[in-house]
Formats: sequence, C-alpha cells, structure tokens
Amino acid sequence: MGKTSNILTGQEFSIALGMKVDRAMEYVPMGIFLANKPELTDYEITFKAYDRMTLAEKNYASSLSYPVSTTAVMGEIAQILGIEFITDISPITLYNPNTGENSSNTVFAGYTIREVIGYIAGLYGKFAIFNRLGQLEFRWYEDNGFEIPVSKCYSFSKNESDYKVEKIVGIAADDSRYEKGSGNTGISFSNPFVKQEIVDNIYTSLGGFSYRGGEIKFLGDCRIDVWDIVTGTDLF
Repeated sequence: MGKTSNILTGQEFSIALGMKVDRAMEYVPMGIFLANKPELTDYEITFKAYDRMTLAEKNYASSLSYPVSTTAVMGEIAQILGIEFITDISPITLYNPNTGENSSNTVFAGYTIREVIGYIAGLYGKFAIFNRLGQLEFRWYEDNGFEIPVSKCYSFSKNESDYKVEKIVGIAADDSRYEKGSGNTGISFSNPFVKQEIVDNIYTSLGGFSYRGGEIKFLGDCRIDVWDIVTGTDLF
C-alpha cells in the first residue's frame, strides 16, 4: 500500500474482494486481519496481516475454577479477546486433569488461549476458525456442492483411494486411551479432558466420513472456505 503517517502495527483491516455485477458493486468479505510490523520504502509500505487467532497467542489467565463447563470457558475467552463465539455447543463439564496436591485449581493453568480453544473444539470433533466476519466458530468439513470442471484445472493429482474414518482414538492427560470403532484408518488425538463418552459422541458424528485427497491448481474462487469439500473430476 502507499505510504501513510498512520501507525499500522496491530491495527485491524477488514478485507473484501469486489466486482461489478449488473452495474453494481458486490463484495465478498475475506476476513478481519491484524497487521504485523510493516516494512517501509520511500514510496510504499509492505506488511503481513493475520486473522484474529493471533489474539489468542497469550497465556489464559482465567478467573474460573474446576469443575467448569465448556460454555463458561468459551464465554470467558470471548470476553477476554473481545470477539464473538457464535457456535451453539452443549455444555461439557471439565474436571481438573491434574489431581496432584500441587496442581492449580484454576482452569487451564499454563495453557495459551489458542491451546484452550483447540482442546475444547476437539471435544466436539471440530476445529476452530475465525470466519470472514472475524467471529470465532467451531467447524467440520462440509460438502457444499462446489465442483471444479476439468476445463478450469491447470493440474490435478489425486490419491489412489479414499481415506475413511473407521475409528476414533482419544488420549487423555494420564495417557488413558479411549477408542470407538475399528479398522486401520481414523482420527487419533490428545486432549487432557477426553473421556469414553466424548469419543463415542465424536464417532457418532464423524464415523464413516471419507474423502479422496489430492491437489488441484485452478483459476481459484474467493468464495471457498477452509472447511469446504471441493470436488474435482479427472478424465483419466
């Protein structure tokens, strides 16, 4: 961008891509991003910007104590970061995973906020993202019918077979192992709060999910989100 006297570091930018449709401009929001330290020349400023997940890269100084619900934790995190958490989740009660006498009863003592967000999202079989409006969400992959025809592909390579979620394996803080399903492929994760009931629920939601991995280079589409399943067709 052109030079400016304004301080950019830490400022938020709302970025959108637009085009004229029937003589009117229509915009697709791309997200809200925080500027990192810029590099200056005599004529321009260059900087990188990251989404609001960077706000969570700090110690989680919570005022909550165990036992605590996941909804209470996410509510406090939203307040600390000054953001909206818009996923409707059923509360899960969390107990102190460290039972030693010297362990703190303050929730998630020693963890960053980003780690906590990831752990809680994992209890629901989800991942966490900041959406195009800067809101925090828990998501899983969705097939929204987006197809890429061969005529728009520059290159296309794919794996030989589908990957299928046949089992879920969760490993708790004390190295206890909880499993649901059977087979050679699935999802394995570590989470200090995982229990058999949680693994069962995740399997009910994700068991049988399958996809064909691959790599497609094509013209691109700014409407694609990170959770979208993209379908490509190979002629060979």
